[in-house]
Amino acid sequence: MNVDCEILERDEEFIDIGILLTIGKSTENIEVRGSWNEWSNGTKMNHFEGSHESGQFTYLGIVKVSAEVRSIEYKFVIDGVWTADETK
Repeated sequence: MNVDCEILERDEEFIDIGILLTIGKSTENIEVRGSWNEWSNGTKMNHFEGSHESGQFTYLGIVKVSAEVRSIEYKFVIDGVWTADETK
């Protein structure tokens, strides 16, 4: 598992954060959930790159958080299973 987060856009009220997750399997059911909305609604992550030949698949989810937030906590839900970021 590999995770990368990057600020994509910022204004006075909100920040759009792109979260990239690379895992060793293909799936249609992956989302990121986190502290920015009290863990209530997941953000679907879409296939970004990767293939069966490489054995690595990267998914992208974009979350909108308040500009006042200084840090976020998050987990992934992969095929219904809550999964922590192993890189942290």
